[in-house]
Amino acid sequence: MKTLFSSAYWGSIEYYAAWVKSEAPVIEACEHFQKQTYRSRTHIYGANGLLALNVPVCHKGRESQGHQVISHTMIADEFQWRREHFRSLETAYRTSPYFEYYEDTFRHIYETRNGGSLLELNIETHRVVCRLLGIDTGVELSTSYEKNPDDTLDLRSAFSPKRPSQSVFEPYTQVFEDKCGFMPNMSILDLIFCIGGREALEYLKNHKVVL
Repeated sequence: MKTLFSSAYWGSIEYYAAWVKSEAPVIEACEHFQKQTYRSRTHIYGANGLLALNVPVCHKGRESQGHQVISHTMIADEFQWRREHFRSLETAYRTSPYFEYYEDTFRHIYETRNGGSLLELNIETHRVVCRLLGIDTGVELSTSYEKNPDDTLDLRSAFSPKRPSQSVFEPYTQVFEDKCGFMPNMSILDLIFCIGGREALEYLKNHKVVL
């Protein structure tokens, strides 16, 4: 059975736990862009606790009212958000065990890429995550929008920054946990920087997703 996911900007740990357990994952490429979701937002663990990183997008005319297809939702690069996001990752994870090991990969993404759509960015970041986890980097995209797709587990709305996860997350060592305690279900980057890609994959496989 196929499992249908929304695209995500450095998706959450739970998102990737569901992904690695799916036999035939598919990313939705034909839906309308939804604000304040993981499609354009990720949560990392900063020195003062949870820190949201948001990708700014362009809104034009009727599209600003929520009718903008995600593949046509263009990134607003004039805000210099790429530099801010990379600096935030540096500040949050410079002292983590694996940041230096992966640093060049992330620096390349933020310093060499410009423009494009939000969907293109999300697919690029998704492939990076898959490569670091050591899983298939191939991506199947939906070719049309279906509200209720047949023979498909629909997880497009399953993961939301507005709704706390019902899953129980096994604690792992985080950079600022002595100050703020363990924070579950951060961006997959928190897990990768703290325990490494291969160990992160085992963590995801062992995590029980509660939807």
